[in-house]
Amino acid sequence: MNIINAISSKIANSKLKIQLTISFIVTSFFVLLLSSIFTYIGVLNILKNRSDQFTEKQFRQFDYNIQVFANEVDKISKLLLLDEKLQNFLEQEYEYDNSYTNILVCNDLYSKLFSIIQNYSYIDSIFIFTEDGRILGVTASTNEYLNDSNKKNGFYSSDMYKLAKSSSSSLAWAGGGKSEDFNLNKIPNSRKNINIISAVRGIKPFYQNLQKATLVINIQESVITSIYSNIYDPLSSTYIVDSNGKIISDIDATRIGSNSFIFTKLDKNLDNGSFTLKIDSVTKQIFYLKLTSLDWTLINEIDYKNYIKDIHTMRNILILMFFACIAISLALSTYWGMVFTKPIKRIINAIKEVGKGNIGITITESPKNEFGMIIRQFNEMSISIEKLIHENKMIEEMKRKQDIAVLQLQINPHFIYNTLNTIKLMAVMINAKNIVEGITIFGNILSPIFKDPSPIHSIEEEFNFLKNYIKIMNLRYGEGVKIVFNIQEDLIKCKILKFIVQPLVENALYHGLAEKNYNGEIKIEIAEENENVIVTISDNGAGMTVEKLREIEEMCSGLLENSQSLKGIGIRNVDHRVKLYFGVKYGLKIQSKIGSGTSAILRLPKIGEDEVQDIFQKS
Repeated sequence: MNIINAISSKIANSKLKIQLTISFIVTSFFVLLLSSIFTYIGVLNILKNRSDQFTEKQFRQFDYNIQVFANEVDKISKLLLLDEKLQNFLEQEYEYDNSYTNILVCNDLYSKLFSIIQNYSYIDSIFIFTEDGRILGVTASTNEYLNDSNKKNGFYSSDMYKLAKSSSSSLAWAGGGKSEDFNLNKIPNSRKNINIISAVRGIKPFYQNLQKATLVINIQESVITSIYSNIYDPLSSTYIVDSNGKIISDIDATRIGSNSFIFTKLDKNLDNGSFTLKIDSVTKQIFYLKLTSLDWTLINEIDYKNYIKDIHTMRNILILMFFACIAISLALSTYWGMVFTKPIKRIINAIKEVGKGNIGITITESPKNEFGMIIRQFNEMSISIEKLIHENKMIEEMKRKQDIAVLQLQINPHFIYNTLNTIKLMAVMINAKNIVEGITIFGNILSPIFKDPSPIHSIEEEFNFLKNYIKIMNLRYGEGVKIVFNIQEDLIKCKILKFIVQPLVENALYHGLAEKNYNGEIKIEIAEENENVIVTISDNGAGMTVEKLREIEEMCSGLLENSQSLKGIGIRNVDHRVKLYFGVKYGLKIQSKIGSGTSAILRLPKIGEDEVQDIFQKS
């Protein structure tokens, strides 16, 4: 974790090119390391499983072959048991051993046994041990006969004899013996002493159910070895043990007859298996299979290093590939770091130029990737800043012209007031009350215009101004227009642009109610919506066509680009004033339908007493 933190700190404090290179190398390192480890473990398991499967398949083939071989020997023994010559030999008795008849019987049996040995080259010798002590044997080169009435021969006390007695009439197998063990007459060097495996079976005469002799067929151990020799590997050890763990067949003949340590480690509940075992600091891979037809177990031992030697080779290849990939990653990361940082350098240089005041500068080269998108966005931003500065200059110029127009409207207000008072006095003298009322209302309208040059006043003041305006209009057109106010109480003290609603009321009067001879209703609603003030002026007049409504919308939407004079009042002027002071997200929207009247919806920011100075400083 400390190493990772140190690397992260190094990356964070480096230049972008170095950061990209280090990040790429570190990422590649861990990805390659993890993938190599998992690949090695995965392939190791695959190879081990395949090796186990292949070895088990070979073992199963050997099991089948040995079963076929055991059945063949069993068949030979059964045919021999049924042979008349053997039965005649069993009928002879010990006291008639030297009789002529007995000699003929023995010779006939010699001939029969010799013919079997001749036909089956893997049989080393065949012996018959009777219960009365007569022993008859045949090898490929000799015939042997011995009278042993006291049963002093070692066979009668051997485990092989006990095995034959306990196995009843079935064939039993015993291994680990030597051909010299069956040298009845102890003739030195009579034949080569070899390892043998013995098949033994009790013999009963046809007319008795009592075992009268034991048949021993000695098989050359090398024949068994040849069956599993295809499993043999010079780097491994393959052998067969009996039920007691004694080695009865081994390619290394010197180990035959010794006990196997491995046998004690086998799982007796499994017929086959594989496991790793450490013996004298050497780790070995063990495979074993219990043979189906015999109570034997085939065992294969291999040094674990040799077992996974191919995997070690693969590991070395993976290590070599790992470092080769790291080297390639370093080269590629360096190259791509240069490619990636090149457009960034261009952007940085361009930003520096903008910082120096070179507004509108653009980057000519633009790659077709995310960096190209950034460059294009920078170019658009640079051009937009230049355009925005130009527009701000135009807006300021428009405000200046508007202020001049307002100043022109304020020329000599005392003269106007004095003139109105003179006319009012003259009207009083002739008792013209309607003229007096009209001049009084008109004076009330002019009062807020001349009293305070500020562009804003409260909604309450706008409300009073509108009431006076409607009075003037009713005096003019015959009291036919009714105005209804619906103002949210907590908004009454909020600030609004001066006289911003009057042009919309005038528009409703002249264009909405004119066709109705100035008879109708104008409703003014002021409410709050999402920190904004919404002013809605509705009339129940004639309404507008779709074409006229679209014309008004297009006129309002293109207002900021229009450089015409802003003299006069009207819908266009209202929308323009709002956008100049508060921005394009505020302004006017018209809704109308022929025969259903028109609604002008004005969206303004909610301005409290304490916000007036901040708002107009920004504007």
